[in-house]
Amino acid sequence: MQKLLLAGIAAATLFAVQAEATTLTFPSGSSSWSSATNGSGTGLPSEPMWTTGDYISQTFTGGPAAVDGLTYSLALNDILGSGSSETLAILINGTQVDTQTIPDCGYCGTDVNIGNTVSFAPIVGGAGTYTTTIELTDTIPPGNGSIYFDNAGSFTLSAAAPEPASMALFGVGLAGLGLIRRRRGA
Repeated sequence: MQKLLLAGIAAATLFAVQAEATTLTFPSGSSSWSSATNGSGTGLPSEPMWTTGDYISQTFTGGPAAVDGLTYSLALNDILGSGSSETLAILINGTQVDTQTIPDCGYCGTDVNIGNTVSFAPIVGGAGTYTTTIELTDTIPPGNGSIYFDNAGSFTLSAAAPEPASMALFGVGLAGLGLIRRRRGA
């Protein structure tokens, strides 16, 4: 009986801590974007971003109930002039989870790859729906260039795993059920 109880606890623990992940292409044809200077649209924005609040976002459904991790990889075209740099905020459902600083490249016009893996407090997505956003948090000085997204990247959202205390409580409950069954059998 004890072996059966221990096997059940081990199986339940392994099942519970396996985190699911959802990967999406971002930005993509279903992205929406807005630029204070160039208006707004859908798809990959071919218009540059240079004003605070310019953003690109994408909403998707089918993810886990809550997420607490993000791994992303993006390419953007950097046309920043000497002495200027820009900061991008990475948001999920309006909560900032990371920032990236894009350095100047002397108007080089080449792709710059940015990415990171971050953990954060769980963010709940109603019905597994999440909106990922990249937003410019400062303004590029006039005449000092711009940045824009011309290639698709990827965002991988990781599901929040249960707390260790919850798992311990679950294990104690299983042990109690096993003891009750054992006593009834005696």
